Amino acid sequence: MASDNASVMIGSKNSFLILLKVDVLQVIQLNCICHSAILVANKVSEKLSRSCENLFKDITTYMFGSAKRSTILREFQNFFEVKC
Repeated sequence: MASDNASVMIGSKNSFLILLKVDVLQVIQLNCICHSAILVANKVSEKLSRSCENLFKDITTYMFGSAKRSTILREFQNFFEVKC
């Protein structure tokens, strides 16, 4: 069950959750799904931004760590008329 944190929804006495548990024994409670979604999105964006940054660093290190790979990259960019 997902709801806001109002006591009428998730309170310990006579709330919707307590009444629901009478009929559905295996109810899982999710407090404030909007707040939870924001927390998850923030954690994911922290990891994603580092992952993307690391990917770009790894590509740069790989491409420019070798004269041959750098030449191939320049040829590729010239062929597709892409700015170097």
